[in-house]
Amino acid sequence: MAENIRILKRVSASCNLLPGDLLKNTIEEVGFSSLEAVYEDFDGAGPKGPTVEFSTGAYEKLSVTMKLLGNQSQLLTVFDRPAIWTFNGVVEDEISGDKIGWHLHYNGKLAKYEPDGKSRKTLHTHSLALKGIMRAEQIENGTELLMWDYVSGVFRIHGTDINEQERQILGG
Repeated sequence: MAENIRILKRVSASCNLLPGDLLKNTIEEVGFSSLEAVYEDFDGAGPKGPTVEFSTGAYEKLSVTMKLLGNQSQLLTVFDRPAIWTFNGVVEDEISGDKIGWHLHYNGKLAKYEPDGKSRKTLHTHSLALKGIMRAEQIENGTELLMWDYVSGVFRIHGTDINEQERQILGG
């Protein structure tokens, strides 16, 4: 199987509470959440050897950061309000030149709106963060890669619900 070198080239962002605003030409930087399992070190009283790490069964919180060019004051109207944030991207395969769609949907709150420093030689930017994310979905070329919903407990990776057995055991 040939290796793909797929790189996110362009991205836009929108918020359902600001239906007429599409952020695309002012996005300087976007930091998407990592998916990280929580492990804890354990030094038992057993035989000598390296420390063992055990999964706690939890995952690190999801958050999204953005740096936007200029003064995007309309975003203050949605500050700390539950909203659906959508990020659309163009991923290009550097070998074949093929382009595919990449989409992220987050249900969360704009929890940070910070004016960055400005000097004579730099453009004015604002740093933003989405926090309190309750639902996340990532779709690539029409295929669901990840879907997590806090309320329902559904957590699918490539279509497999990794929480299904636990929900059945717990009666949910």
